[in-house]
Amino acid sequence: MRSNKKRSWTFLLAEFFVVFISVSGAFYLDTVKEDRQLKENQIRYYETFLMNLEIGAAKIERLQTQIDTLVSQSQNNPNFQFRVRRNLSFVNNQLIIRAGFEELNFSVITPQYLRNLDEGSNLITRVQQRLNNLEFRTQEYQFSNQQGSI
Repeated sequence: MRSNKKRSWTFLLAEFFVVFISVSGAFYLDTVKEDRQLKENQIRYYETFLMNLEIGAAKIERLQTQIDTLVSQSQNNPNFQFRVRRNLSFVNNQLIIRAGFEELNFSVITPQYLRNLDEGSNLITRVQQRLNNLEFRTQEYQFSNQQGSI
């Protein structure tokens, strides 16, 4: 009877070590998986950041050609007048990118799709700014007309 008890303690001790090693291995593998996902997210962020820089560089090149065209026109024509746009807007709120990092959604969104979402978010912000500007100018116009009729 006593050897049976020793064997059961030995068996329990061996089972404890197997469970301990299994749980420790699972935690280690989970940590390795999280590290890999973090590195993949960093890579996706850098890819998205590079795409945004490429878009910005393309816009700068396009604007540079427009500026060069205006400069050559002004040099060739002494009566040339520049039309100034007063409401320049350089919106880049990066709401989508920030949301992707805060919610850890970079693992499922491809950089191209993320860039399109980000550009769309910026366009929506620009439209909102223009609508606010239009509303302000409309109110200004109505107020000036009311003052003129009094």
